[in-house]
Amino acid sequence: MATITLASEERDDPWTVEPPLEGQLPKQRAGTIDRRPIYFRHTDTPDGHVIKQYPDGSRQLVRFVGLEEQVVKHFL
Repeated sequence: MATITLASEERDDPWTVEPPLEGQLPKQRAGTIDRRPIYFRHTDTPDGHVIKQYPDGSRQLVRFVGLEEQVVKHFL
């Protein structure tokens, strides 16, 4: 795997950029729909909470207590 080293000026410490992961990710089977939700945060999301969004666009505000996911609020 090749990496690219970048430095904006001579005095800067170089940092590396990894190549895209597309070739390393598992391929989705033809005719299937990915139904897994994604988790993300906005800058105004309360501490300890995340937004869970389903592929149909519905969202929930959730928090994790240990390994348990608790729904705090449903969005339409």
